[in-house]
Amino acid sequence: MVIIYRPFADLNVTRYELEDGTPVRFINDCLFEIESTGQTLTRCI
Repeated sequence: MVIIYRPFADLNVTRYELEDGTPVRFINDCLFEIESTGQTLTRCI
């Protein structure tokens, strides 16, 4: 599961990570990439 949050309400900064804290990169509305492995995750079918 990818967790999406904004650590600072006043800034337009969004963070993406897995439940265990592993950093994830946003690619588009359907794809994310686990930064350490390059594996992609999808939320669209």
